[in-house]
Amino acid sequence: MRFASLALVCLLSTSACSTMSKVNRAAADVLMPPSEETKLGRQMAIELQKQSKVLDNAEVVAYVQRVGNRAAARAENPDRWRFTFTVIDDPQTVNAFAIPGGHIYVYSGLLKVMRDESQLAGVLAHEIAHVTSRHIAKRMVAAQGLETLSALALGKNPGEIAQIVTGLLSQGALLKNSRDDEYEADSIGVVIASKAGYAPGGLVDFLKLLKQMEGNVPELLSFLSDHPATSERIGALQVEIREKRLGGANRNAEEFEAIRGRL
Repeated sequence: MRFASLALVCLLSTSACSTMSKVNRAAADVLMPPSEETKLGRQMAIELQKQSKVLDNAEVVAYVQRVGNRAAARAENPDRWRFTFTVIDDPQTVNAFAIPGGHIYVYSGLLKVMRDESQLAGVLAHEIAHVTSRHIAKRMVAAQGLETLSALALGKNPGEIAQIVTGLLSQGALLKNSRDDEYEADSIGVVIASKAGYAPGGLVDFLKLLKQMEGNVPELLSFLSDHPATSERIGALQVEIREKRLGGANRNAEEFEAIRGRL
């Protein structure tokens, strides 16, 4: 219950949590400057291309990139990162993840269970928030150490990069984020989606959909395993949307359904 209480405090005391987030981002900037994170992300993206099958469907890929770019443009300091959005061809895996430097990956299995574009925008905005909040940098520094990461960023140990990517693809996440980081990514993500013109409830609707499927489709757990309880996230997001009076109405269900039909 401690984490749920902390999330509620953040929702009701926005300025305090915003200050805490800024302090954490500043600390991450010192430990791993964005320039170093970008180099590391480039090395990992190259290895990911080798170890995973990228979807060979130009229309679907371009669509996901368009939605991702629209959301990324509304993130904090959008010029700081060069976001990329890639679809991995794996219809059995329901997941999305981000790696250092703003590289975001979506499995085709995730797209297949979604119902409209606002849900996709919500998930992508959540991953964008992990990048802009420096969650990935903080966790990697804690797990690998500065010297190791600096060497990897320079391409000095490609074997270790390969091992990290192999673990990422098998476990469904680069590193397990803290529950506080997940709540923060949700909170920032719905604001990003709203600013991009999307219905902020898109992520909520998607989580409700997954909640209904839990236990029936084992592959769904890949998206949920490293996150707080789905019901807690839904409740916190609903408060966030109501308290901040977030707008946005775009759901674009018709075009999304056409794209989904091409998978």
